[in-house]
Amino acid sequence: MDRKDTYTINLLSLKEGLNEFDYKIGDGFFGSEDSGSVLGADVDVHLDLTRRNESYRLEFSFDGELRAACDRCLEAVPIEIAEDYTLIVRHGEDFESTETSEGDELLVIPEDSTTLDVASVIRDTLLLSIPMRCVHAEGECNEEMAAKLAEHRGS
Repeated sequence: MDRKDTYTINLLSLKEGLNEFDYKIGDGFFGSEDSGSVLGADVDVHLDLTRRNESYRLEFSFDGELRAACDRCLEAVPIEIAEDYTLIVRHGEDFESTETSEGDELLVIPEDSTTLDVASVIRDTLLLSIPMRCVHAEGECNEEMAAKLAEHRGS
């Protein structure tokens, strides 16, 4: 089974009510476009997908760890991931993304769409979990790189 099949949900095959999916996100999940920000991953994703007629409520739970490059020394910084994300999916004329009155994201997909690829939702949620400034705690950076940085700063 290739990556696309792993994260593609056949909407027509879902039963009414709750459908559950589990994904294991590892180092190979992120592509080359993300390689600068994510050095590794070990994240469990649980998805509760509730179907009501032609409306789908996706409730993602993320738990695990990402490793991102330190902004000072470029070594891996562990980032604990404990996130929840809800997405409502409905059929409509064209693709559209907006927010519901309850604050959940609403994704409108074309009427003829029979599948939903959740890989991009997982990817985006994990990437948004990385802090804007990603650094080791004081004194934990790679000593050689810290010395070079201090040398270039003139300290």
